[in-house]
Amino acid sequence: MPSVYIGMSGGIDSSVAAFLIKSAGYEAVGITFVGPEEEGKKKCCSLEEVQNARMVCDFLGIKHKIINLKDIFETKIISYFIESYKKGLTPNPCIYCNRFIKFGALLEYSISEGADFFATGHYARIENFNAELLIKRGIDALKDQSYFISYIEPERLKYIMLPLGNYIKSQIKQIAIDNNLPIDSKRAESQDICFVKDDYRAFLLKKGIDKRKGEFIYKEKIVGYHNGIPFYSFGQRRGLNIALGERIFVKGFDVEKNRIILGEKPVKSQFNVKNLNIFSKNFKDGEYEVQFRYQSRPEKCEVSIKHNVVSVNLKSERELITPGQFAVFYKNDYIYASGEIDLK
Repeated sequence: MPSVYIGMSGGIDSSVAAFLIKSAGYEAVGITFVGPEEEGKKKCCSLEEVQNARMVCDFLGIKHKIINLKDIFETKIISYFIESYKKGLTPNPCIYCNRFIKFGALLEYSISEGADFFATGHYARIENFNAELLIKRGIDALKDQSYFISYIEPERLKYIMLPLGNYIKSQIKQIAIDNNLPIDSKRAESQDICFVKDDYRAFLLKKGIDKRKGEFIYKEKIVGYHNGIPFYSFGQRRGLNIALGERIFVKGFDVEKNRIILGEKPVKSQFNVKNLNIFSKNFKDGEYEVQFRYQSRPEKCEVSIKHNVVSVNLKSERELITPGQFAVFYKNDYIYASGEIDLK
């Protein structure tokens, strides 16, 4: 009987994933990691969630393991988060967490403990397509989370099971209710960053990032002063404390000169994608759908690939294509590649 370790957060999705894995006849084991911070509303790696996950495992009659990943979370996720803002980039810690923590350290630990597979409660699918294992969108368009797992290492797909990919959210809630799982199926879900309580700026200050006064530049003129590049984000309009008689946005950063460039709302039809994560050998120049924010509408585009950098041409201009965020390239709902947006 194959052994499957299920990454469990104590929420409804991972709990139902564990139920489905066990019901399918696998030897199921729940595993929960503890991270370094417990301030965000989501608290996906807090002690409270550990207790919830253990309660579900006890109910299902399966083992529950806890792994401490505080150090790697600090070095791989929080350091990345801080360094991104210092560079004028907008990080996506959930994508990094899936690569280095959930489908990184947690998967590795599971396999080392004898697991044949590692499962999570993500709404996505992994399918064999043209003799390749590829990530595919989940059937629930409103919950599809393929974007968030688009940066995991391709060679790990053979160890991963995603039992919720063929369900819609309402079905998962009903499964939890029908089988009396000891969780609140009506609990509201949060999309905040798990280790940030409210404002990321306060988090940066807490982590020792000092304010450093610099110039706001608008139409090549100094129009005011900012408190430091890490405390502003691309596309920001509110909180600039500048009155120019028109709507202005953060349009770019000159990190070397400690300047923030202001202008109209950023729109783009062309951008580059670097640090590629390629799933398919068939990812070549041509037409794809690209998604550059979670739950944003996929956009048709033409891509050309040169020196491991993708040049993207959209059919029309789109707002707030943000450097540091991730672009994911789909064809027929399958992910062919992903990477980090670069507007240079």
